[in-house]
Amino acid sequence: MKPANGLKAHPVFIDVGVESLHASHGGQTLEVPLLRSTNGSLTDECQQQLAATLQKFVRRKFWQPAIRGVCAIPARGVSLRAFSIPSAKPEETERLLALQIESEFPLSPEELAWGWCRSAGKTEVGKTNSILVMAVKKDVVEQYATIFTQCGIAPEFTLGALARSGLLKTAVASSGFLDLGTTHSEFIKFEDGVPSLVRILPWGLQHVSQNATAEQRKAALTCLSAAMDELCSAGKLYVSGLISNEAGLIAQLQKQFGKSYQCEALLSDASVSATLTGLRQNFETGKELPLTLRTKTAASRKKLQPIAFKKQVLVAAGLVVGLFALPYLEALLLTPHLRNQLATIEAEKSKLTTIDRELSFLQNLKQSQPPHLEALYLLSKSAPSGTRVDSLSMNRRGEIVLRAALQNGQQVSDFRSKLMDSGFFSVVTVEEQVPTPDRQKVNIRMAAQWKPAAERTTLAIGPSADEMAKEKTDKSKTDRPPVRSAKGQEKKP
Repeated sequence: MKPANGLKAHPVFIDVGVESLHASHGGQTLEVPLLRSTNGSLTDECQQQLAATLQKFVRRKFWQPAIRGVCAIPARGVSLRAFSIPSAKPEETERLLALQIESEFPLSPEELAWGWCRSAGKTEVGKTNSILVMAVKKDVVEQYATIFTQCGIAPEFTLGALARSGLLKTAVASSGFLDLGTTHSEFIKFEDGVPSLVRILPWGLQHVSQNATAEQRKAALTCLSAAMDELCSAGKLYVSGLISNEAGLIAQLQKQFGKSYQCEALLSDASVSATLTGLRQNFETGKELPLTLRTKTAASRKKLQPIAFKKQVLVAAGLVVGLFALPYLEALLLTPHLRNQLATIEAEKSKLTTIDRELSFLQNLKQSQPPHLEALYLLSKSAPSGTRVDSLSMNRRGEIVLRAALQNGQQVSDFRSKLMDSGFFSVVTVEEQVPTPDRQKVNIRMAAQWKPAAERTTLAIGPSADEMAKEKTDKSKTDRPPVRSAKGQEKKP
């Protein structure tokens, strides 16, 4: 055995049987015996030996992309079901099939490796589609996929019996395919050109070979005849296997079945694997696999298609060139933008002198402006309720003269005390205090002088933010009673 060249574009064809594994790649073939545990899975020792043998056979370098692997699995645990679903788009079809699998199979779609295809000749146009679904427990396929992926193979899985049936140039409406093994055999049945069932038979070459006794041959053929009568209706039976041309075997089968079946060898060369031949023939003729199992490995292969080594080198070289060229490209691209910004700055620079002059004027105006509003605010806050202001005069020197009417002398004293406590006024004097003729109010004349600007800088005069918000939301002021003038006429507030 010579190892295949990993650089070739041809995929690796793998036939996973019950007793052995056959592989073909680049004109070279490989056969590895398989050891299985009681549950049908490969033993740990067998997995390690198989992985090491396949790595030597494929000879893939670490920098090379993964090699496509077209793999056929045995019929053990495989189920074929036909479903009729409404016509829909492919993505909707898969969703409907997942619901059908959920209800028909003992395991959920997430626990199965499954695939589907349309059944030719069983489609009701415009109404329903007949879909053939193949499913197997996911653990079975993932075990093979893990081993093949370690060897640099990106596997695609189909059923070996379907690959063998593709060797016929013309399809037969009703037929069966029997692949002989040493201790077990595989049988698949076709009805109207569509596979309907697949089975593993506990019957093999050792029961009918020349080394077997006549009683063993007779018992085995009788057992096979009974199984065939149960599984297959009248039609053709194609026999394959590496030993399918055992001397007189086809004649013995034909004699046993009589006119019920027409037995025929699928391949004339018994040393060639019918499964590998079927896989290779599909690839060379450009045909797709009839049914491909959907697995995690297959999905990741579609999403992450490996890049060839030359493409990786080109991409890396492009990144290095771009890294060194980026500063120069940035300078070329940003130069016009920077020129426009500099021109804008130069044009705006002439306005700075005018802005500085206007700012100085406003600052001087603010400093020299008399605090009339502050004085009015303090007078209004300090005046008691019911105060009537007759006249008020203020000048730029800070002299204030107020004429007002208060209710009594106590209010006059409180009014003056509040003005002094504000810290805004240096002097507050009540120059005149005369009661009205009806003795209900007191007319006053008050003089005040506010402090110099330097002493007023530390004072915070004016309503706070909370007071202003309260004034805006206070609706009670809209319901104030009318104010009466001195003549008794009502005025709106």
